[in-house]
Amino acid sequence: MRFILCALMALGFGTAVQAEIPEEIIEECNELLKETYDEMPGCLIYGAIAFHLLETIQRDDFYGSSVKSVLDGCRNINNSTPGVWTCVNEAAKSAARTRKLIGVENMKDICYRGISDPETLFKIEGIHENLNNKYAESSHMFPLSIRNSVYGFRGCPD
Repeated sequence: MRFILCALMALGFGTAVQAEIPEEIIEECNELLKETYDEMPGCLIYGAIAFHLLETIQRDDFYGSSVKSVLDGCRNINNSTPGVWTCVNEAAKSAARTRKLIGVENMKDICYRGISDPETLFKIEGIHENLNNKYAESSHMFPLSIRNSVYGFRGCPD
């Protein structure tokens, strides 16, 4: 009886998560991992997390339109949703640290200035942690083939 209950719970959890993997991520992972399909679970999990975070940061109660140039720049140099997210997130962390050191008024790069609010970064980190807890399993790592091709945002052109 206990075995059946555990199996049903596991099946229910799997179905719930499956329904929440965006179609765009499924297509992207199928394209990116044609030759390394064993990394598919990690691609799907971290792709879904990144997808939801990228949607979140564009909302007005987060960075809103201020993040558009950073997003565009990161999309131009990264070929995966997790890569884009990592690029944007690292830029936001750098911007928040810079703002704490010199103040927003001394930040000359308009792109970094627009994503430099430490409180917004803190909220995003909380959402990121919740999504990690929801999706990630210790046995699935961020796919090495994708992780090795993440490129960082360097700032707005003058």
